[in-house]
Amino acid sequence: MLYTYPHYYKKFRCIASACEDTCCAGWAITIDPKSLKKYRQAEGEMKTRLQESVDWKQKCFKQRDHRCAFLNEENLCDLYMGMGPDSLCWTCKTYPRHIEVFDGVREVSLCLSCIEAARIILGTKEPVRFLSSENDKEESCEDEDFDFFLYTKLGEVRDVIFEILENRNLSSELRMAMCLALAHDLQRRVRDEKLYEVDGLLERYRVGSMCRAVQAEEHAQEVKNTEKAGNAEKDAADIDQTVPGSAGGVVERFCRRLASAGLGQYSRFETASELFAVFEKMEPLDVAWPARRDGMDEILYGVGRETYEANRRAFLDANGTRMELLREQIMVYFVFGYFCGAVYNDNPYGKMKLAVAATVLVEEMLMAEWLQEKTQGTLQGASGSQEDALAAGDTERDTVAVVQNKIRGKVPGYALPETQIVDLVHCFSREVEHSDENRGLLEDELVKREEFCLRALLAASVEWK
Repeated sequence: MLYTYPHYYKKFRCIASACEDTCCAGWAITIDPKSLKKYRQAEGEMKTRLQESVDWKQKCFKQRDHRCAFLNEENLCDLYMGMGPDSLCWTCKTYPRHIEVFDGVREVSLCLSCIEAARIILGTKEPVRFLSSENDKEESCEDEDFDFFLYTKLGEVRDVIFEILENRNLSSELRMAMCLALAHDLQRRVRDEKLYEVDGLLERYRVGSMCRAVQAEEHAQEVKNTEKAGNAEKDAADIDQTVPGSAGGVVERFCRRLASAGLGQYSRFETASELFAVFEKMEPLDVAWPARRDGMDEILYGVGRETYEANRRAFLDANGTRMELLREQIMVYFVFGYFCGAVYNDNPYGKMKLAVAATVLVEEMLMAEWLQEKTQGTLQGASGSQEDALAAGDTERDTVAVVQNKIRGKVPGYALPETQIVDLVHCFSREVEHSDENRGLLEDELVKREEFCLRALLAASVEWK
């Protein structure tokens, strides 16, 4: 068996009762068949408790006040205390470790939904390296129709995606756009059963050392002026028609393709607001989550596109460096965890859309919290200056203008603390990844709706003007 995992994987240690959160609340923990059988056959004091605390039809633990029925007031597990560590189901034994199962391969990662794991993942500033180890254990996946050739090609594509995502000579926005376009082009090969074309496709996206990447991206500003309208119907065509060449040449040609792709008819404002509307449809898992999420849409999009774009510029002025790294971190996390799972549904493009959407949503929510806190802090700080201004004969309108200028970043910006970033990302991950229904809703909407077509997501990623 081959095991693959990120280089930070072994750093994780559960901090147990010292943790400010609990992994036993806010989601229905699925019970594997082996553990379910063990619980049915339990004897002694725990027999009745198990009969009352397991949803045998749904094959999960029941919840009381959004907490696992076995989670006591000290945030400790009564099942563990009553029957020992061997009594835990597979999910409880392994969390926050996530295991993707493939034929002869197990890909293991840490879950962002665990706040301690999130600290490790988001605290890793260097590019992620993926390590492998092998043992003599032989175990195949349960899918007898497992397409090993498709899985191999998905792995090769993912390697190139990681090359792109972790090449910091390029802006994170352009890296996201290139990966999205690559997944789109791959989807056509999967759909048309032309996997033999994948090797050639990858040569058109390889960025390697990016010896000319910086110059190529700067050149993108020049070619924007050559954008041609009316190309929306070409969405099914490859976004990149380049031929093999130097790394800088690959990026330069990709930027030219972007410039002629008709992205000007789309905007981040529209696409992000539609994404957020889908996000608000999800059933909240944590009782505290709606209070945090609700109202963000009004803060972000209720002000209109012009103010949204001004607010976003101010947000990036204050937090741009951290957002550069955060986009890379979240994209790499979702690509490693989900992309090769397309072997089971033939939809790698959908997996990449999920990664891009998650990255956009996280950044939008961080911007909403930044605006909220900055506005509150500015208003509080302006109360005294307002009195001074009025005493000097100025009007209230002048004071409002001062506040708006501060909000829009015309004074030194307030940067979000790392603790807040980690907390929001871990909460977002829990709401999306701990619910098959919620994640499925997002994936379905991304695939079906025209608002989330290739060009819309490209424009949202690179914020084409």
